Amino acid sequence: MRVAFIVFILLFSSCSHREGESLISGDTTILVERSDSVAITQQWDIFSHDYPKAGIKLSFIPENYAIEQFLADSARVIICDRNLSPEEQNSINARNVKLRSYLISAKSIAIITHPSNPLVSLNQNDLKKFIEGDLEATKSYSLLVADGNSSIYSYLKRTFGSPKLKRAGSETELINKVASNPRAIGLVPVDYLIDETSDRKAKNLYRVKAIPIRSNQDEKLYSAATPNMKGLKYPLVQEIYLHDAQGKSGLGTGLAGFMLSDRGQLIFKKMGWYAVRNRERDILIAN
Repeated sequence: MRVAFIVFILLFSSCSHREGESLISGDTTILVERSDSVAITQQWDIFSHDYPKAGIKLSFIPENYAIEQFLADSARVIICDRNLSPEEQNSINARNVKLRSYLISAKSIAIITHPSNPLVSLNQNDLKKFIEGDLEATKSYSLLVADGNSSIYSYLKRTFGSPKLKRAGSETELINKVASNPRAIGLVPVDYLIDETSDRKAKNLYRVKAIPIRSNQDEKLYSAATPNMKGLKYPLVQEIYLHDAQGKSGLGTGLAGFMLSDRGQLIFKKMGWYAVRNRERDILIAN
């Protein structure tokens, strides 16, 4: 899925003063799915350095709570790991507010085990049984997710119906449990294994092993690594959206434009996420 939009901006100090907020100035709160905190903080750090008058407060909470607050109009901008449903979109539109939704990136879900685990791969056709705890080869293992309000749990529930998962408390606790328990299997965002912007890769990559999945498309094994996501041959992929219900071109639109620029997309790639825009720059922000 691609988002096509072109916004040409001319910003004058007098206009910014009258309206109080522009694409690069003002104050707003953005709700962010908790597991995306490192990637979005990286984006915000550079955006705020370039545009010091942009007073963005990031609030990192589980996706379920973030969407509830967004729909209740407690915040006007949200970054989460899915598109809004038609019903959710209608609830925003009912307030006579123009909803802008931008696909900013995508990330895969890695299946991790203890290095000594004899499990070496999974077939895509077996994923439903695996997630529901009915796959014979993995029935005796504990299948872990960070918590029941995480975006991964919501994704698995929407995709597979009835996930049989135990809650580890957080992604860090999950990885620690898998690294110390040969009978545990975990599902984590891929950036916890690939992230080049922090020390997470060095800390986690050699403590666990990632399980590849045999694709239905060509029957080849694919890992959760970013290069395999372009053709969607790895089946566990979440799309990352910024939803903006400010009703005007404010800081939500400005941050979306930055994240879809070459610099913003490069940050996502270094995190292990997929760059949805490799060459285009569709939102132009001028000083």
